[in-house]
Amino acid sequence: MGYRLVYLATLSRVFALPPLALFAFSRAFPHLVPAHWIVRYFLYVLSIPVVWGFRTAYHISSQATEAKRLGAEPIPVVRGKWPGNIDISQKMINSLTLGYAGDPFGALFDEYGCHTLNLRILWRDRIITRDHLFVKRILATGFDDFNKGPSAQYRANDLFGTGIFNRNGDAWKYHRSLTKPFFARDRVNDFDTFERGSKKLLKIIRAAAAADEAIEVQDLYGRFTIDAAAEFLFGTPDLNSLDGTLPKAGSAVLGPKGSAFPVGGSYEGFLRAFEGAQVAATKRARCGDDLWPLYEFTHNNVKAHMDVIHEWLSPLIQNALENKQRREKEGLLEGESESLLDHLVKTTSDPIVIRDELHNILLAARDTTATLLTFATYLLSLHPEVVHKLREEISSTCDTNSLPTFEIFRKMPYLRAVLNETLRLFPPVAANERASAKAQVYVPQEGPPLYIPGPDVSIGYFPIHFQRRKDLWGEDAEEFKPERWIDEASVASITADPFKFLPFNAGPRICLGQNFAYNEASYVLVRLLQSVSAFELMQDKAAPAGSLPPEIWKQSKGRRAYEKIWPQNAINLFVKGGLWMKVKLAED
Repeated sequence: MGYRLVYLATLSRVFALPPLALFAFSRAFPHLVPAHWIVRYFLYVLSIPVVWGFRTAYHISSQATEAKRLGAEPIPVVRGKWPGNIDISQKMINSLTLGYAGDPFGALFDEYGCHTLNLRILWRDRIITRDHLFVKRILATGFDDFNKGPSAQYRANDLFGTGIFNRNGDAWKYHRSLTKPFFARDRVNDFDTFERGSKKLLKIIRAAAAADEAIEVQDLYGRFTIDAAAEFLFGTPDLNSLDGTLPKAGSAVLGPKGSAFPVGGSYEGFLRAFEGAQVAATKRARCGDDLWPLYEFTHNNVKAHMDVIHEWLSPLIQNALENKQRREKEGLLEGESESLLDHLVKTTSDPIVIRDELHNILLAARDTTATLLTFATYLLSLHPEVVHKLREEISSTCDTNSLPTFEIFRKMPYLRAVLNETLRLFPPVAANERASAKAQVYVPQEGPPLYIPGPDVSIGYFPIHFQRRKDLWGEDAEEFKPERWIDEASVASITADPFKFLPFNAGPRICLGQNFAYNEASYVLVRLLQSVSAFELMQDKAAPAGSLPPEIWKQSKGRRAYEKIWPQNAINLFVKGGLWMKVKLAED
């Protein structure tokens, strides 16, 4: 109920203060205000837009004056058709379900011919950028001048709670110190967990190939990664989501992120809530801080899903806390903890702190690698020549009967090139957000210095856009070309300007699970391509209704004109309706 009361208090300031001030003025100086009640009520109503109009004009004028004093210019403002850019806000919301990932921001950048814009939704500054050097300033060189922002933290609190993704300053440092040891090299290079899941994955894929059936690989990868994450983070190898009922072509329907199927059960309920919470939280971000409480005034869309997630996590946490108490009584606390959950219960007995941290890390551990594997498989289905070349590298380095190791991965440059090129075109976190901690100036590579308003002004940045910029990557920027990660001139260009490739963020908040994701994705692809020689995309025959890209996309520019799937974004990228494939097994 908290955000509703806050929102009502905000509305009361907007709509009640101007008339009340005018009423007080009329009582103090009755001879200055018309006596007729109709005129007086008209003035009361008129006072609201007049007061806030003057306030907005003063705010904009003050920014312009401050910018001039600092030798900068205000960021170009988007001009919508409706007051307060309501039409732009509506486009942002609609694009979540009707648009391509990254819409409508790419079109706005192109329309205005610049890389940084101010959306100014409902007269509130809201910055967006595809300037990778501005992102460098935000994430690294000016790290202390940007943070999560109180408004963004408040908006995301239902999803992330007290976890690492929603903290700043010392609280963030504390949470990072808790989790960092569990992504050390010796831990992320332990592939036993990956092999157990890969055996199940290959069994399912071989059975589908033998039956000549399409399978939904996005769902499979999500199950694989959540099983691996559960063992890695919780120390529980018995989630076994790959043993559950799988989506079937013809009976699957659109889910929150991908496909869904009418089967009950603990895992299915958890999965829908896990994905539904991300979709609802992303809609909040698109609505903005002035509108999301209005959309959710009668129902907290995020909390409804989080209640299911908390119900699923609580027994794991309670069991760990009970084991801690038992070990304390028996004096068995010595030795290294085996999982993040074990470590957390040694650090704190607060189940809320433990729960939120686990959920934050689980979200990253499951979805980042699942997204990478999904889009890598999609791109491989479109480029059989890449599959052939990758299989040659795998067979020459790791024969069919061998299990991959970290040392073997280091001898597979083309495998890493395929993963990097997938991450470039389809970064798992396609959009991210920070807030300015104070008013400041950013000097772009081209153009005048820009005035960045603050504090607590949202700044959205988009790897999916700057990782496809032709001025940074060449005319073939939207094409899948793993060779760009092997060609010496291209590699030198990337090395000289590393912030144009940020699939795992950068700076002090760089993703802790980066190496874990690379290792997990590498392991699965190697084991998969030891057995599979070709992928056939089956979206048009197997995906649920509403999954195919709209026909109007064929008239667009860039990838969307020839995209065979519908990429969308909700915290992480996903394929609408799931990714449906037939696979061809390699001949022995």
